[in-house]
Amino acid sequence: RYSGGDQVERWLNGLLCLDCASSTPEISAGIPHPSQCQLYAVNRDTLFSFHRAAERFLQQMMSLYVSSHYKNTPNDLQLMSDAPAHRLFVLLGPVTAKGRSLPDILCVLQVCLEGKINQKAVKLSLARGRREAGDLIPWCISQQFQDDRFPSLSGARIVRIAVHPQLSRMGYASHAVSLLTAYYSGDIISLDDDVKNYDSHSTKPSTEEDPSSQKKLYKENLKPRSGLKPLLIKLAERPPEPLHYIGVSFGLTLPLLNFWDKNGFTPVYVRQTKNDLTGEHTCIMLKPLQRSVAETLPSEGWLDNFSMDFQKRFLSLLASSFREMNSKTALTVFHAHEKNAHHGSGSGGMAGFGEKITGDVLDMYFSKFDLKRLESYAKNLADNHLVLDLVPQCARLVFEKRIDVTLSHAQRAILMGIGLQHKTVDALEKLLQLETQQILALFNKAIRKISRCLRTLEEEVAARKMKDTMNGGVEKSEELKKSMQPVETMLENELKQSGGEALKDIREKQRSMLEGVDLKQYAIQGSEEEWAKATKSKTALSNVAIKSKDQTKKARKDHSGKKKKRTSSGSGSKKKRKKR
Repeated sequence: RYSGGDQVERWLNGLLCLDCASSTPEISAGIPHPSQCQLYAVNRDTLFSFHRAAERFLQQMMSLYVSSHYKNTPNDLQLMSDAPAHRLFVLLGPVTAKGRSLPDILCVLQVCLEGKINQKAVKLSLARGRREAGDLIPWCISQQFQDDRFPSLSGARIVRIAVHPQLSRMGYASHAVSLLTAYYSGDIISLDDDVKNYDSHSTKPSTEEDPSSQKKLYKENLKPRSGLKPLLIKLAERPPEPLHYIGVSFGLTLPLLNFWDKNGFTPVYVRQTKNDLTGEHTCIMLKPLQRSVAETLPSEGWLDNFSMDFQKRFLSLLASSFREMNSKTALTVFHAHEKNAHHGSGSGGMAGFGEKITGDVLDMYFSKFDLKRLESYAKNLADNHLVLDLVPQCARLVFEKRIDVTLSHAQRAILMGIGLQHKTVDALEKLLQLETQQILALFNKAIRKISRCLRTLEEEVAARKMKDTMNGGVEKSEELKKSMQPVETMLENELKQSGGEALKDIREKQRSMLEGVDLKQYAIQGSEEEWAKATKSKTALSNVAIKSKDQTKKARKDHSGKKKKRTSSGSGSKKKRKKR
């Protein structure tokens, strides 16, 4: 459009600050510690006064805008200069009174004041289903939660926060946000009784202008003005606007979410559809001001009502609208409420959220076969596909805090990805940057803890039933005691009598047994003479034996039989001899 070195192009680039991307200012005064830096308010009338120093300061601010954000338009410059609800703050290092050069800008904050909308207008817009332009956070929250009281609160939305490229991730942005929060909370005050109103948008007429003259716009003399107010104003010298909260709206990414979460902001809204330009979900986070300077204050803990309702809706939408979201990002969004909770009288518990289940209602969630499947998988006796249908119910019980299970951050991310977002193990491998075997091992440990907790609930019910049964038996025994009568005979006398009868029966049985046995066969054989003869031996006797009567008779018979044989054999030989 323009030839090389065209004067019009050069003038246009300088006017709209379009050449700031190639001229990022260097830090010349050294890098101070964030705790040594102070936040200053910028007087916009002086900033756009066409003064030489103000122009250089504006160029530095726009160069930080361009280097920190991907989307910049000339409209941003118009908002900085003309938007009545916008405020500009800069974080500077230690500034000395003798310094003659402009200080290095470390961080720039652009804030937009929102809210304080008439409640009748809000009710009328909600009834018609319309959303008015401007006031991004109040109208969005009122529409999402159908609440007509939130827009009446006053708040500040951080439109932009830009840090010098050489100072990224060094704590300067967090320090700037903390100073801004302290300022609007009324913690930064001046000890002087007379606080100057430096931020008034009505510019004091210069000495070179006639205030009473009604000049036309085309007759205005464009030149640097005189009698300007200071460009930088200390926060202690400027009274803060009465606000109830500080908010931010941004494209949801894990680094940005961690930054705002670390600074105490709580998510209350995530857009279900992605932005067409960036492909990101829009997220709104709020931080209530505990010590606001506003005259009317909402009930304590009012933010928890919104954040807890958002938690419940977010869990339900993970399977549909937020299924493609990174599991680590989704887990950080969910746990941001617990980290930055502001409990008070106005915060009420969500129905069924955090209410512990008991073993009596366990069968409403799992059958006995389901519990056996979980136990089998926990013992590595089955594949993970056997329990995939039970994982969503287990995940909801864990994240709704209805069972007492302690899981690591990685186990929670895996349980949320598989159970609530219905992701596969291969998809989680790419998102979490873990091996498949690691994911399955962590998933098994999580299911094992859940199965053990559910088994404990079952055992508690069984133990209570056994106790009730025992108590019922004791009550019956007490009733039987009342119906029993005392015995007539003492227990000791009854035992003695029964014992005497038993002994008598035993003795009669023994006597009858002895009468039927011939005891003579057990009598000791031998006379006294035979015993004396057997024990006369001088040597040590190991055995003493005496022949019994039967043995003696047998020996006599054998001896007599041998004699007869001898006599018979002798007579026969004599006869043979005679015959011969």
